[in-house]
Amino acid sequence: MTDIFFLLLAFVSGIIAGFFFFGGLWWTINKLVMVKNQNQFLIKSFVIRTLIVLVIVYFVSDDDVFRLFFCMFGFLTMRYIAIRKIQQSPVNAK
Repeated sequence: MTDIFFLLLAFVSGIIAGFFFFGGLWWTINKLVMVKNQNQFLIKSFVIRTLIVLVIVYFVSDDDVFRLFFCMFGFLTMRYIAIRKIQQSPVNAK
């Protein structure tokens, strides 16, 4: 029972990490036009988002390959949701 709980927790943590990463990417792209040094802003944003996601994945996996798999599955699930939301936005309507 506890294994299922930790796998579910890893999946939810992956969704949270994905929400942070792809939400941060969306925020970065929207703020890009207001920034003076765009290259530096993009690099800093990428490094910060990546480091935070790596820390989440590291602590959630806890040397268990199944937890790592479920965490990454949650992350990719959030990626799929983010892509679908962007495609359905009025800005991208054809």
